[in-house]
Amino acid sequence: MKLNNFIICDLVRQENTNKILLVGIYDDNITLLAQMENSNSVMLPLSFFFRFRESQENEEAPIAFEFVAKFDSKDHPPIKVGGPLKSEPGKGITILIGPSPMIIHPSTKKIEFEVYLKYADGHSDFFLLDEIKVAFAMPDVSALEPKK
Repeated sequence: MKLNNFIICDLVRQENTNKILLVGIYDDNITLLAQMENSNSVMLPLSFFFRFRESQENEEAPIAFEFVAKFDSKDHPPIKVGGPLKSEPGKGITILIGPSPMIIHPSTKKIEFEVYLKYADGHSDFFLLDEIKVAFAMPDVSALEPKK
């Protein structure tokens, strides 16, 4: 299988008309607004969109997947999500995950994403998808302060 698309966003949803709705697409940087100084963590609901295509005709289809988010912070264990897959020959595979609330610790500077496609014979294909850089910032409340 070949990875065609991997998108990180706020919301992904399958529409009744068979369209896929993606809202709030991220690039390779996310700036999180801390709720207060010395905040312990921030909850970030992320969604993920994957599309895989056959790299050759009559290629064996995977039967399951595992998605892993790895954090560079020792305070944060990896997050793993997975499940069975259904595919039709020649149609490829689309996976939608989310929104999945992720608790991000302030010591986190980078998150790496991996996916494993698992096959009936026991082997897996591994894809290192992307990494995003994470920065924390305080919200600008100067507009809320009373004017003198």
